[in-house]
Amino acid sequence: MDDNNFTLNFATEWIPPFNLYEIRLRSCIVGPQFPKWLKSQKKLSWVDLSNAKLSDTVPDWFWSWSSQCIYLNLSHNQLYGTLPHILFTGNISIMDLRSNLFHGSLPRLVSSPAQLDLSNNFFSGNITHFLCRSQFLGISVLHLGNNFLSGNIPNCWENWESLQVLSLDNNNLSGMIPTSMGSLTILVSLHLRNNSLSGVIPRALQSCLELRALDLSLNAFHGKIPAWIGMSLLKLMTLNLGNNEISGLIPKELCHLSYLQIMDISNNNLSGSIPHCFGNFTSMATKRDLSQRFHFIFNKGYAIAILENAYVRTKGSELYYDTILALMTSIDLSNNNLSGEIPEEITNLFALRSLNLSINHLRGTIPDRIGGMKDLESLDLSRNQLWGRIPPSMSELSFLSYLNLSYNNLSGPIPTGTQLQRFTPFSFIGNELCGDPLNKSCGMEGVTPKFGNENGKESEGGSIIDGWFYLSMGIGFVFGFWGIWGPLLLSKAWRVKYFLSVCHKLA
Repeated sequence: MDDNNFTLNFATEWIPPFNLYEIRLRSCIVGPQFPKWLKSQKKLSWVDLSNAKLSDTVPDWFWSWSSQCIYLNLSHNQLYGTLPHILFTGNISIMDLRSNLFHGSLPRLVSSPAQLDLSNNFFSGNITHFLCRSQFLGISVLHLGNNFLSGNIPNCWENWESLQVLSLDNNNLSGMIPTSMGSLTILVSLHLRNNSLSGVIPRALQSCLELRALDLSLNAFHGKIPAWIGMSLLKLMTLNLGNNEISGLIPKELCHLSYLQIMDISNNNLSGSIPHCFGNFTSMATKRDLSQRFHFIFNKGYAIAILENAYVRTKGSELYYDTILALMTSIDLSNNNLSGEIPEEITNLFALRSLNLSINHLRGTIPDRIGGMKDLESLDLSRNQLWGRIPPSMSELSFLSYLNLSYNNLSGPIPTGTQLQRFTPFSFIGNELCGDPLNKSCGMEGVTPKFGNENGKESEGGSIIDGWFYLSMGIGFVFGFWGIWGPLLLSKAWRVKYFLSVCHKLA
């Protein structure tokens, strides 16, 4: 019955005259009350009541009863209340309680599922008792993001050696990343985004050789980008260090990350130039497909499909990607102190979809071969010191839907075609450009001799032409005056002859 609007409406004390092995009622209407008739079912191994319009507390008997199940999913409801202080999960391999209204502290686990998802709730408090005092830990996937958890991340990760996916993002955690995280040698995905973490990125993480996603953005990390990221974490596909306090140069060792699809090191204090070897990012130069969106991990005899996710700033806003993340490729170096020129090699990234180099001190010209980046959908080079003309090849970017070249020193005509002319003037303001979509036509050499605008007001180009007109009139007057009256004023003989001639004609 999964994924339909089927409604189950039973009496509160109803006891079914049967015993089921599986209940799959995802997106059916079961609530608002929690189904008490489940207590009579002694053989259930699979329970899916996700998005079932449940709005109730979970009865105490349910937590011990559910230990018979292998799969338990109560996600995307409005269940509230607290979890037991000690939670015995028994045979459960996958427990999904995300996106509810549960609150209070996290429980201490006795036994553990392969996958535990408590994200998007209202859990709060310190996480030490949960991470350091739970028993028989064999969890592979742990999601605790989007809660109100606080305090330091405890230094007891050696107890979690089976962990492959860890999400602690969007909480109130503080302090430094503990060194024991280096013991998570099979960790594939680490999300610590949007907390209050500080310190330097610890060298211990270089032991996490299987990492494919590392998101430390929106924290207060300082120091340099470690060169060992590009030397040890060679399987990285997503690297997000944006919105921190990281300084120094961009290490050239990052160019070894041939699988990298998403790189965000924006909103830091990075300086120096963009490495020319950025053109070596193989995954940004080759086509992607959705067959690469999952990777699988195995625990307790089950294959768990992991769908990676990432926040990507593109097209002027921050977007969340999950199911189509495999298709996304992006580089964001914006809002730093980078200088030098845009390396020509970056145009080798033919499959790059989003490039943001805005708010830096980049100079020089836009690379001529930028039109070869055929998959580019978003390009932001605004607020730099770029000069010269917009390369004609840019008009060949047929997928480009967001463009910002504003506030540079660009000049000359905007290349014509069907592509660039559909953007608003905002994409080009703060330069010396002319042509559509700007209300500024171009002369023979790219100069703009405007004669007026639609409001009837004289434009800058019109003022220049009028100035030349009046100047030529003045010069003609001077030469005409002195050509006729000059000799009369300077020669007495000419004045006498002119006087006699006039008198003769009057006679």
